[in-house]
Amino acid sequence: MDIPETIKWLSDLFEVYGLSIVFIFAFIFVIWYLAGSWINLKIARRYAKTIEESMKTRSLPVRYRRISGGRGFRALCLMRNKEIFERIEIAINLADRDNVMHYLLSPITRDEDRFLCWAFLNIKPMSSIEIVPRNRVKAFYKSIEKNPEKYGKLKLYKVDDVFDDDFSIFTEDAEAVSTMFPKRIRNHIIEVRGSIKGISVVSGEDFIRLAGTASERTIPLLLDIVFEIGKSIAAEEYKDKSSL
Repeated sequence: MDIPETIKWLSDLFEVYGLSIVFIFAFIFVIWYLAGSWINLKIARRYAKTIEESMKTRSLPVRYRRISGGRGFRALCLMRNKEIFERIEIAINLADRDNVMHYLLSPITRDEDRFLCWAFLNIKPMSSIEIVPRNRVKAFYKSIEKNPEKYGKLKLYKVDDVFDDDFSIFTEDAEAVSTMFPKRIRNHIIEVRGSIKGISVVSGEDFIRLAGTASERTIPLLLDIVFEIGKSIAAEEYKDKSSL
């Protein structure tokens, strides 16, 4: 069958069964949407339980609200002990599982569940620091060019060969890196390197931001890293005050 005959055959087929074909595809997409939404709801509940388990000794009962569109949620954790953190806010953005194209394009788009954490400090970091995965360094340099007022003072700092293979550190103060990110914390970051998309310590606004991949395994590990960074910042501030 040549191309013109194929086109005619398809045209005749659609003319006879066109409405039925449309209804069948519409039915499949509706079922897929409902199934994907149900899967995301189950995953969101598991993630919420994981956050509660990680924060139960650290914060008051966690408060939640859904993200617009239904693919995720925000969590607010008010600290029991406010010595280091005032509050921690977490956003979970779920993959587009209710869209059939997600499964076709995910190998290209790498759509995955995402974890975002903002930990608001009651202490002032000695410097702003950005920890960037090596595969995102070019994009970060573009951010520096676009926003020199925010990132212009940051300079690339070499730590050690093991850490530098996976991450690049940008800082205003090289001395602050060893203080706020000692080898112990850097080793923990390396252990979950495939799940970390970036870590920021913002001095002017006094918060830690961590972006990563969400899963029941990674969420507690990423939160532990945030608390370890906070303790390092607090230890340095206490040292400075005791020396006065």
